[in-house]
Amino acid sequence: MKKLSLILLSLSLLNATSLKTMLESIENNEQLKAKNYETLSKEESAKSVKYKYYPSATLQVGFVSFDYDRYIINPNNLTNVSVAIDALIYDGKRNSNINLAKKNHELSQIELEKAKNELEFNLASLYYSYLALMENIEYKEQNLKYLNASLSRLENLNKVGLRPNDELEIFRAKVELNKSELNNLNYQKDEILSNIYLITNNNFIPTKGSAIIYEDSSNKSYDIKINSLKEEMSELNKDLSLAPFKPTIFVKNIVGFSKNNFNYSLYAPFDMIVKERVKEKMFSNIFMLGLSWNVFSFGADKKAYESAKLSNLAAKEMNIYSKKSVSEKEKLLIQKIASIQEEINANEKLLNASKIAYESIAKKYEAGLVGYVEYLNSLETMQGALAKLSLSKAKFEISKAELLLAKGIIIKDFVIDL
Repeated sequence: MKKLSLILLSLSLLNATSLKTMLESIENNEQLKAKNYETLSKEESAKSVKYKYYPSATLQVGFVSFDYDRYIINPNNLTNVSVAIDALIYDGKRNSNINLAKKNHELSQIELEKAKNELEFNLASLYYSYLALMENIEYKEQNLKYLNASLSRLENLNKVGLRPNDELEIFRAKVELNKSELNNLNYQKDEILSNIYLITNNNFIPTKGSAIIYEDSSNKSYDIKINSLKEEMSELNKDLSLAPFKPTIFVKNIVGFSKNNFNYSLYAPFDMIVKERVKEKMFSNIFMLGLSWNVFSFGADKKAYESAKLSNLAAKEMNIYSKKSVSEKEKLLIQKIASIQEEINANEKLLNASKIAYESIAKKYEAGLVGYVEYLNSLETMQGALAKLSLSKAKFEISKAELLLAKGIIIKDFVIDL
C-alpha cells in the first residue's frame, strides 16, 4: 500500500504544472484546430474570388455521328476540338467581391485569436479555481482530523458518563457531514481536472507559483475589431447591391478544329464530285465582345439595395454599441479588481483572528470551560474564513485575466512564475 502511494505521489509530481506551461499546450485543442482550418478555408476562398476574375480557358472535344441520307451530303461522323477563352471585363462588383472575401478572411483570423484567448481565460479560471479548491480540501481534511480526535476523546468521556449522549451524536453527525462535504469538494476537483484535460489534451495538475500581471495598456478588444470589420463588410455588401444597376461586359474567343469523315461510296457515281466540293478539315476562330444589362426587374434590385442599406445601418449601430460596452466593461473590471484586493486584505485579517479564536476556544473546550457549540462554531468560522480568502485570491487572478481578455491582450504573455 505504501509503495502504491509513493507511485501515485510520483505521478502527481510529474503532472504538476504551472499555468504558463498549461497555456502553451492549448494549441492541441481540437476546437482551436477546427477554427484554424476554417480560417485557412476562408483564405483559400478569398484567393478563389480573386482568381475568378482572371481569364479562363475551356477545352471541348466532341464526336458526332449522322444518319445516312444519300440526298444530303453529310459526313458519317465528325470530330471537333475547340478552346474557348473567356474574360470578364466589367461587372460592377469586382473590387467589392475581392475586398469582401479578404475582409471575411480577416474576420475569421480575429475570431480565431479571440477563441484562443477565451480558451486561455477558461484555463486560467480552472487553474485558480483548482488551487482555491485544494486549499479548502486540505483545510477540510485538517478539520476532519480535529473532529475525529475530539470525537474519540468524547466517546471515552461518554463511556464514563462525563459527556452526554446528545453531544456525542452531534459530533458524529458533524464528522459525517464533513466527510460528505469533502467528497463533494473532491468531485469538484476531478471535474476541474477533467475540463483541463478537455482543453489541453493533457492530464495536468495545477501547482502553485503562477500569477497574472495587470496590464494597463490601450484597448484592443476583439469585439470592437469584429464589429468594425462587420461594418466595413456591410458597406461592401451595399456596394454589391448596386451591381445589378450596372452592365456586364465580357470577351469570348473560340478557336475550333473539325475533322469530317465521309463515306464517299454512298454518293457513287458522283463520289468524285462530292470529294472535290466538301471539306474534310475545318478551322474556325470566333471572337465575341458582349454586353449584358438588366434594365428592368420590377423594382427587385432597388429593394435589394434598400435592404443592404438597412443592414449597413444595423452594423454601424452595433459597432457603436460594442465600443461603448467594452469601455464600460473595462471600467467595471478595474473597479472589481480594486475591490477584490480590499476583500483579500479583510479576509486575511479575518482568518488570523479566527485562528486565534479557535486555538483559544479549543483549549477551553478540552478543559471543559466552554460547550461543544462554541467549539464547533469557532471551527466553522475558521474554515469559512479560509474558504473566503482562497476564493478571493482566485477571483483576483481570474478578474485580471478577464480584463486582459476584454482588452484583447493575449493572457499567456502576462503570466509569470513566482
